[in-house]
Order: sequence, then C-alpha cells, then structure tokens
Amino acid sequence: MSFIWMIIVGLVAGLLARAIKPGSDPMGWIMTIVLGIVGALLGGFLASLIGINADGGFTGLIFSVIGAIILFYLRDDYEQTWRITLHFCSDVLAAPSDFNDSEVI
Repeated sequence: MSFIWMIIVGLVAGLLARAIKPGSDPMGWIMTIVLGIVGALLGGFLASLIGINADGGFTGLIFSVIGAIILFYLRDDYEQTWRITLHFCSDVLAAPSDFNDSEVI
C-alpha cells in the first residue's frame, strides 16, 4: 500500500510543482510522478536540515512540492546549458572553413 501511496503523492506533488512553476514543461505522466517522488525525497532532506518534521501530512506535501520545484529549475538550467552547447557545436561543425585541401603538405 505504501508504494501506491508514494506514487499518488508523487503525482500530486509533481502536478502542483508544474502548476506553480511558470513556463511550459513537455513532460509525460511518468516523468511527473518521478519528479514528484524525487522532489519529495529532496524536500524531506531539506526539512530535516532545518529541523522540521515533514513525515506525511500537509507539511510533507509542501516540502515535496518545494523539492519538485527545485528539481524543475535544475532540469531547466541543465537543458538550457546543454542546448547552448549543442548550438555552439553545430555552428562550429557547420562553419565553412577557409582551408584549402591543396595547401596541405
């Protein structure tokens, strides 16, 4: 029963995090659930760092959503960095060279 409860809470936390965070996120249901579950783990860790008991209940849900929002921002930052890197690499690879094959010795 706890596994099913974890999936339900993960889905709720992931959906709430997606609703709170601005912008579009083209993620499916499974990734939303995974994001909510991992966000709950991160939120529980953050709650224990500041000394708050977040074992279930409304407090646990709030910290799950906070953890999921943090993961959303980390994922967006990673994707943006990766997109810039790929764009730069494609520009470098597609750039015409001033190199003439006949000049090679």
